[in-house]
Amino acid sequence: NRLSAHLKRFEVHVAMARLRTLKVYVVGEVVRPGAYEVGSLASISNALYAACGPSRTGSLRQIKLVRDNQVVAEVDFYQFLMFGDRRHDARLQAGDVILVPPLGPIAAVSGAVKRAAIYELKPETRLTDLLQLVGGLTPSANLHRCQLLRVDQDKGRIMIDIDLSQIIDTSGKKRSTSNGADLTVQDGDFLRVASLPTQVV
Repeated sequence: NRLSAHLKRFEVHVAMARLRTLKVYVVGEVVRPGAYEVGSLASISNALYAACGPSRTGSLRQIKLVRDNQVVAEVDFYQFLMFGDRRHDARLQAGDVILVPPLGPIAAVSGAVKRAAIYELKPETRLTDLLQLVGGLTPSANLHRCQLLRVDQDKGRIMIDIDLSQIIDTSGKKRSTSNGADLTVQDGDFLRVASLPTQVV
């Protein structure tokens, strides 16, 4: 119908055929490892979905695409799950291997944050990066009362008091200068953000 506005005396023939399939392999820490037949337009996320996703011990941040015995792509699915970013969700080819390695370092966050949970860390993750993963603080968060519980090899279990107002502003954005308060998060850290006291009217 669109072409008829511009052309005369023409014919159009459209034929639909079944898309060819590719055999790929999903291995490592996934719920159902094995070989899968996927569509020719499938990406890494499609193959992971077919394998029921990473297991509880699988990484979501270091998923590798192996082609001809070489890693050709590495996907951080936090970017997809939290921010909708699929730029690195590479298209698959026949014989590709999707490797899900074991879960990496983790840290837990609780208290007055929007998404309290346990998060997998990437190297050199800082407090401001972790606060971005949790979606920021709730309106009731007390920026001046935050505690980081950490297990130190020499000192054992230690508690670090942090003033979040030194590293983020009231809107949750990272400050340009943090005076060393933007600590690097370590494996096993537990961050708790206190709430402001409730006022009785």
